[in-house]
Amino acid sequence: MAHKLAEVWSVQLLTSRGFIEDGKMDLTSMDDEGNLDEGEHDHDASFKEKIKGNAKLIRTPIGETYAISIRTKDTERASYEGLLVSDSGGNMVIVGGFRFKRGQKFEGREERELSEEIKFLLAQDEGVWVITKP
Repeated sequence: MAHKLAEVWSVQLLTSRGFIEDGKMDLTSMDDEGNLDEGEHDHDASFKEKIKGNAKLIRTPIGETYAISIRTKDTERASYEGLLVSDSGGNMVIVGGFRFKRGQKFEGREERELSEEIKFLLAQDEGVWVITKP
């Protein structure tokens, strides 16, 4: 049986400019224990990155939910941490934060090939991360 979070998620990042769409995160290869060894973050045709991570069921004062941790696989350029905050009939929302390492380059990508929104995001150190399904 697939893990509850093993889905394709829409990604939004909150920056000083407001929410910016940041493509899709494919978590469909997450195993039933919540381990993700071969996911992918498709940044709306600007570039794709392999991701890895895990999700764990945790207890909170208001009940159980999932905590998720994801990072880029090859460069560890970015990390994302969040909690499942809404789950209603298959519509789910995870809210948390992102951190980018400054000065990271994308192998095989020229700076001029990246979209203006992605260039702006790369100048950020951290911010709010929201992923939704569907």
